[in-house]
Amino acid sequence: MSTRPAIIPPFVAAILKEYTDAIRPAIGFMLISAVFSAFLVPLFFMLLSMSTASSRKRPIFIINTLSILLGLVLGILSIHLSVTGILNPLVQSNAKEVFAYGVFFVWLPWITEFVLIFRVLVVYSSYSRTRLGMIIAFPVVMKLARAGIFIHFLVLWNQLTATSTVQQYLIAEGLPRWIHECGWILELFDNMYISALFLWQLASQGHIFNGQSVGRHSDGGKYSVTNQLRTLFWIASTNLIFPIIFGVIEIAFLFQPQLQLTASMIYSANIYVSVVSTVFASVWASTSPFRDTAALQHDQPAQNGSKREKLEPLAFVGNSSNGRQTHTFATISVVPSESSSSNV
Repeated sequence: MSTRPAIIPPFVAAILKEYTDAIRPAIGFMLISAVFSAFLVPLFFMLLSMSTASSRKRPIFIINTLSILLGLVLGILSIHLSVTGILNPLVQSNAKEVFAYGVFFVWLPWITEFVLIFRVLVVYSSYSRTRLGMIIAFPVVMKLARAGIFIHFLVLWNQLTATSTVQQYLIAEGLPRWIHECGWILELFDNMYISALFLWQLASQGHIFNGQSVGRHSDGGKYSVTNQLRTLFWIASTNLIFPIIFGVIEIAFLFQPQLQLTASMIYSANIYVSVVSTVFASVWASTSPFRDTAALQHDQPAQNGSKREKLEPLAFVGNSSNGRQTHTFATISVVPSESSSSNV
C-alpha cells in the first residue's frame, strides 16, 4: 500500500516562506562574519610572532593590530545580531548594539587603509614635502569626503534604529542609495590610486620587470634574487588588488535595486578582505621574505667578474649614525663583484 507525501497547508507554507525570507539576510551575514573572524585569530598571532620589539612601536604594526581587533569585534557583533535575527526575525535587535555595528561597519575599512598611506609615505620619503603633499592630496580628499558621508549615514542610522520596529537589514535597504553609491565609489577610487602608487614605486625602484638591468645569479634558477623579487612583487600585488576586485563587484550589484542587500554582504566580506590583505602585505614587506632573499644574495657571490644584485629591505626602519630615524625601500642596485674590482 503506497502512501502519498503529506502536503503542507497553504497557510503553513506562507508562514514558512515569510520566515525564510526574513532570516535569509541574517544567515548570509552570519556566515561571512564567522568565516572571516575565525581567520583573523591565527592571523593576529602570526602578526605578533613575526614582529619584533621595535616593529611593534611602528604605526603600521599598530594600525594592523587595531584593524584585526576591530574586525573581531565587528564579527562578534554581526554574529550576535544575526543569531538574534534568526531566532526572533520579527523583533528588532538592541538599538545600541545595531548602532555600534553600523559604526564598525563603515569606519573599519577607512582605518585599515591608513596602512597603505603609511607605506606610500615610506616609499616616497625621498621626495620633497611639496611633491609628497601633491601625491597624497587625492587620497586625503577622498578620505575626508568619505568621512562626511559616513557621519551623515550614522546620523540617519541612529535615528532609524532608535525608532524602527523592524530588523536592521530592512532599515539598511530603506536608506538613500546615494549614500552607498557615493561612499563605495569614492572608496574604490581611493584604493585604486593609493595601491597604484605603492606598486608603481615598488616596481620602478626594484626594476622587477627588467631582469637584465639587475643581472642574474650564476644558477639562473628560481632562487635568484631577481626571480624571488618578481614573485614577492606579485604576492603584494594580489594582496592589494583583491579589495579592489571586491569593490567593483559590490558596486555592480549596488546599482541593481533588488540586489542592494547582496551588495551589502559583499561589502561586509570586503571589509575582512581589506584587513587580511593589508596584514599580509605588511608581513610580506617587512619580515622574512626580504631577509631570506638578501641572505641568499649575500651567500652566493658573483662569479667570473659578473655583476651581482644588492638588495635592501623594504620599509625597514632604522637609526642612522646621527640618531635620526631613516627609512629604506626595497631597491636593487648593480655593484661589481670583488673579482671584477680587483682586475680594474
